[in-house]
This record gives sequence, C-alpha cells and structure tokens, in this order.
Amino acid sequence: MYYYYSKNINGDNVGIIHFGIGLLGKSIQNNIFQGHFFDTVESSNYRIHWEDNEAIIRKNITNSFESNKALLNKCSRVYVIWSAGKIGFSATNEEANLQLVSFKNIVSHLSFLLKNISVKTKFTLLGSAGGLFEGQISVSSITEPRPIRPYGIMKLNEEEFLKGNDLFNAIEICRISSVYSVNKSNGRKGLVQVLVENGILNKETHIFGDENTLRDYVLDDDIAKYIVSIIFNDSTTSEISFLINGKPSSIFEIRKLIEHILNKKLYIVNSTRKANSKNISFNSNISAKNFHSSNYSANIAKFIINFNR
Repeated sequence: MYYYYSKNINGDNVGIIHFGIGLLGKSIQNNIFQGHFFDTVESSNYRIHWEDNEAIIRKNITNSFESNKALLNKCSRVYVIWSAGKIGFSATNEEANLQLVSFKNIVSHLSFLLKNISVKTKFTLLGSAGGLFEGQISVSSITEPRPIRPYGIMKLNEEEFLKGNDLFNAIEICRISSVYSVNKSNGRKGLVQVLVENGILNKETHIFGDENTLRDYVLDDDIAKYIVSIIFNDSTTSEISFLINGKPSSIFEIRKLIEHILNKKLYIVNSTRKANSKNISFNSNISAKNFHSSNYSANIAKFIINFNR
C-alpha cells in the first residue's frame, strides 16, 4: 500500500492511495515516478499482509492513514487506485468469494476514513473486460456482462458494490482486456510473455485453448499512462471505461508474429483440455476517451530486446 503526493497540471495538491503492486500496479507506479507527468513525488510505503485477518488489515490501514492524515488534508483531491488481487481466471468459488469479501471490507473502511477529512475522493478500480465478457465477440456499449467463471462473477460484484454504495465522490471502473508487458517479470505472466520467453529459451509452451481463439491484447504501460494522466490532468471520466486494443488477434496470429521477429519456430503443445478457448473481442469504438493502445508488433520486438539484455 503506497501513498503518493504531488501537484497536478493546475498546481493543485493531489494525493494517491495505491493498493496492489503487481504487473499493472508496478507500471502505474513507474509512471507516477518517472516524470512524464509529475515533476516531483513524495511517497511512503506501508506493508499490508493479505493473509492477515480483516481486523489486523483494518488496523494497519488505519495506522497508515493516521500517519498521512495531515498531508491528505492539504490535497484538493485524493485518488484511490485498486490494482490489487491475488487470484486469476482459473480461481475457485471459494477463492473468489474470499477476495470479494476482503475487497468490500477494505474499501468500506478506507471510505469511512476518508470521509473524516474534507477532501474530494475518486476511486479507480482495475477491472476485467475478459472476465465479464468471456465467450462474447464484438462487445459494444450495450452488451451486457455475462461472466462464466467465479473470477468474472467476482469482478462484476466488485463493480456493482462500488456503483451501489456512496463510498466516494467519483468512481471509474476500468474494464481491461488481456494484458501483456515488455518488461521481464517474475510474477504472473500473460500468453504473449510466455510465448516470447519460451521461444528465446527454446522451451515448450502449453496452450490450454485453441490457436484460433480471439483475444484483445493491451500493453500494461498504455493502461498505466492513461490512469496517471487522468489524475495529472484532473480529467473527467466515465463511470465505466474500456481499456482495450480494439483489434482481435488469434493465438495463431500472435504465434506467427513472434516466430517472424525471432526468426525461429515456437514449440507449442496444445492441451486436450480446452480450459481457456472462448473468444473475447471488443468493438474499437467503446475504447475510453484519451486511451491510446500502442502497436503490439513493435512492443513484442521491444520485449525481446529487453529480455536479451
């Protein structure tokens, strides 16, 4: 859990409370610190052990809040970014329910603390477009979410919890498609990173789907730039924003692109268990205003360069 303080484009003091420094969270943090937007950033870090019981977590959040209360009071607005979450697409009902309960408890408690200071607040949730629309293609602004897995149901419940309760002055739910990165990572990796790394290392990649499966791939840094730019520019956003590429790509297409860049064949093992083979694609016209998705061909080439360093 991080607290960041800086000034926005208008010179106003802003505070950011950030939960979750995984793949997306780390990219958001890098964009806060790198100087593309904020000139200087003051920060503090408070360790939250998610395996602790709720009472201990609430106590730790309260203590961190009290330590930052004076600085928060000086802000024109406080932003909360939620990029936390331990489970993935294959989570069980029990795992998803536990994470949902934890989310509700922590967010409610933080809202209670923030309402004790006279500062406007905005909550940004990094949600899952894939989890909500698995099996649907050409998703438009009028397409209703129909989550299939416990993970998708949990992500939809997070959205409904935020929309159904007066916890913050404003919320933005970012529905994000399949994320990839150009940075080496020891954490959770998407298909693109796995294919590239295994291709470089001449290792097999096991695919639990179908090479014709359509997905929408979006770069972590593009997402991070959007979120940080909204804070820096003091921009107004929709309650729900789709952060997508807008161009569906098959696993076969991605495979052939990587083979072309590496100039070698990839070793693919297609599992007979098609656990992740449903198409998910989106109309490009639902992409959030001011969100720009970069070219994944150039990004994959960049990832290969980074990996070989």
